[in-house]
Amino acid sequence: MARAGKLRHVWASDALTLKLKLRLYVAAVCSIMTYGSETWLLDVPTCRALNGANATMLTRITGKSQHDEAKKATTTFDIVRNIRARRLQWLGHILRMEDHRLVKKAVYHIYMHQQEGDLCMDAPVTDTWSELLDMAKDRDTWRYRVKVLRTSPCKRWQKMMRKMNRKIEIRLD
Repeated sequence: MARAGKLRHVWASDALTLKLKLRLYVAAVCSIMTYGSETWLLDVPTCRALNGANATMLTRITGKSQHDEAKKATTTFDIVRNIRARRLQWLGHILRMEDHRLVKKAVYHIYMHQQEGDLCMDAPVTDTWSELLDMAKDRDTWRYRVKVLRTSPCKRWQKMMRKMNRKIEIRLD
């Protein structure tokens, strides 16, 4: 909030386009606000708090009401979705690491003891750890998953992921 406040002269400027202001917001404010978010537990209270703070700051930039910025359908920038996409991207990177790496062992523990909002929340649904590792090896498909998550609202994301999982099953058969 402090960083967004320091940039209030930028948000009030008529010389900059809304698109540029949003890019500055993501780079200068969201990067600080979400630092280390790959390790957070994204449960419902955390997502609400992030969404509320994001909506408050975006109202200064866009001029929309805080209520409109808080809704998934009308928000200008969905910070929770952005965090989830970055976490999925990072998860793919970890899954492609060598087995002796400590971070990969930690992710294995998370995978075996899943809870709401953990790092594996957006990972494809698999029956085994080795199946998930095989999926992560296909970088193009994994990048596509990240792209879909970053650009699609939650219900569309879930529908597309189910469809994508069916395509992968068909290719494996």
